[in-house]
Amino acid sequence: MALRCARDEAGSTLVELLVTLVILGIAFVTLLGGMFTAVTTSHRHRQQTVADSALRSFAEAVKVAGYRADCAGYEDSYTPASGFTRRVVRCCALESTTTTTTTTIPLPSIPLPAPSCPPPSAGDPQVLTLEVASTDGRATETIEVVKRDERPSSTTSSIPVP
Repeated sequence: MALRCARDEAGSTLVELLVTLVILGIAFVTLLGGMFTAVTTSHRHRQQTVADSALRSFAEAVKVAGYRADCAGYEDSYTPASGFTRRVVRCCALESTTTTTTTTIPLPSIPLPAPSCPPPSAGDPQVLTLEVASTDGRATETIEVVKRDERPSSTTSSIPVP
């Protein structure tokens, strides 16, 4: 006696299996894309955090470094972590009246040339623009600091004590 399969016990068709595979493939690609975005964003935020920390350390090293009238050598006072560079973008004399100009540029930003400024003379306070950047260009941090000549002046006035 030959066995026959009942119609309600039949297996899945090839079309049903292909539709299931397509749906699972789309879900897998979506999850993989989300994970890639999360890893990339996490890496970028980590670099920005390290650049911010390195910039603060650079500013502290410049603060501790001796006053340099020609602004040369401030970069030598700090060595950043591997994968980062540091530089003094500009060094200007501190003016008594300063104006702040804010420029908003839509992303991606285009590096603008630093505005011209009067060079500092010996003993004048300096405004230094410091920058730390990752070598891959994903993180750049800048800060302006004021450096004063802490050495005693050669023309000190003596006030007689009564």
